[in-house]
Amino acid sequence: MESRYAHAEEVRALKEVAGANLRQMRIEQSIGLDTLRKQSVEDKLFDLRLKEKPTQVERAMIDRYKEQLDEVNRRIAAQEQMIK
Repeated sequence: MESRYAHAEEVRALKEVAGANLRQMRIEQSIGLDTLRKQSVEDKLFDLRLKEKPTQVERAMIDRYKEQLDEVNRRIAAQEQMIK
């Protein structure tokens, strides 16, 4: 066989490597987006916690932001496990 043609096994191996690299890049991008969201939520929580006497609405917002922070932390941890 001529050397200018690729063998099916070589092509398959290259496709697998490319697919794995693409999956890892997507996971890393997702972690980056979740990290930005985490920082945003942490900043909002910080601002609300500075208030001496938060209103009922502000306390509800604090609780909601805590839930969001927990969720984003779970997503980040799960995604980090996927690339290890």
